[in-house]
Amino acid sequence: MKRIIKNFSRVDFKSLKQKIIYHSRAFDHSILLNSNSESTENEFIYAYGCIDLLSSSNQSLKKLDNFINDKDWLFGFFSYDLKNEIENLVSSNITFHSIPNISFFKPKVVVIAKNGLLTFEVCSDLDPEQELNNILNYRPNSVEKKIDNLVPRVSKKKYLQNVKAIQDHIKKGDVYELNYCIDYYSENSIIDPCDVYNRLNSITESPMSTLFKFKEINIISSSPERYISKRNNRVFSQPIKGTARRNPNELIDKQIRSLLTKNIKEKAENHMIVDLVRNDLSRISEKGKVKVTELSKLYSFKNVHQLISTIECEIDKNTLVSKIIESTFPMGSMTGAPKIKSMKLIDEFENVSRGIYSGSVGYFMPNGDFDFNVVIRSIIYDSNDQKLNLNIGSAITYNSKAENEYDECQLKAEAMIEALK
Repeated sequence: MKRIIKNFSRVDFKSLKQKIIYHSRAFDHSILLNSNSESTENEFIYAYGCIDLLSSSNQSLKKLDNFINDKDWLFGFFSYDLKNEIENLVSSNITFHSIPNISFFKPKVVVIAKNGLLTFEVCSDLDPEQELNNILNYRPNSVEKKIDNLVPRVSKKKYLQNVKAIQDHIKKGDVYELNYCIDYYSENSIIDPCDVYNRLNSITESPMSTLFKFKEINIISSSPERYISKRNNRVFSQPIKGTARRNPNELIDKQIRSLLTKNIKEKAENHMIVDLVRNDLSRISEKGKVKVTELSKLYSFKNVHQLISTIECEIDKNTLVSKIIESTFPMGSMTGAPKIKSMKLIDEFENVSRGIYSGSVGYFMPNGDFDFNVVIRSIIYDSNDQKLNLNIGSAITYNSKAENEYDECQLKAEAMIEALK
């Protein structure tokens, strides 16, 4: 589709971003992808309005290949339950949010903030300057708020029992690492996703942060993790394993960083998933072109330190998106290894369908490049049913201490619970 493209300079990105957050409320489909950094490829991308929509829970990736053929911007998500289309798996857990396995929309307007320049790409019947003025002059109405108590679906006692049972499977050799998740939920809450996102983002400032509105479903995400990205013929993934709380005391914080980088258990978790991702990428890579460019590198965010690895490969330019996603989804950091057995055990030990959590949100560019996060550190809210939940989890290994894993889950939940207050 032909779009009108116009650049604007001397725009205050910080102020504009605040306007955008609330402007997104006016549309059934809108998304803000916020890197919280001026030094990344894009400081932020904002898309809104819907020209065309693909939502599917059957043969979804084949349909996506066809949808991408239009060579336009697409924004959307892969639900964790897409796994049941990729592998011979069946889930019978509680469905808390009713969503398709994938959903992507073609937007009327795409706004890109990059290197101090603001670019509008709009449908031919729209005026970029008018769209910018609409954002700048948008005046949001106040939204009624009612936060019901968040309830843990799994008690601490049951959590500890499940960790022990998972470790029994590890001792038997069924898996050697499993990502076990629990959630907090409310079935009677009214929130303003824009306000909650603002608070959450101010606490975390994560690099793969997202505010995504898909009709009544709202994804409020402070994700630090990249699932997969493609630039020309290079595909790369950046799994996270290894988390430590930051400390406001600089000396103590330095000690925490040092301990995390030397923690054998945390590094082992990371290396196991690196090996799994290498295997996934080898299924699409040119021969001998898979490489690990960062191994358990320490990254520090506003509230946590993380160990992140980068694995990349080179692919043939004609490789279909469906093949790339089939070979790598769900991401190993959210399943465990081996992946298929881990997913079967996840469905056994977890009692609610993950839905969008452990899935991915991102975009396809007109040239075929793409970028997708891992949906973690995220609040999922249904404005029609007034239901919300937030999931947290950690990797269980042979050396895991159940109490420590539980504490790690609570650390990951803190920012989201604080944002909802």
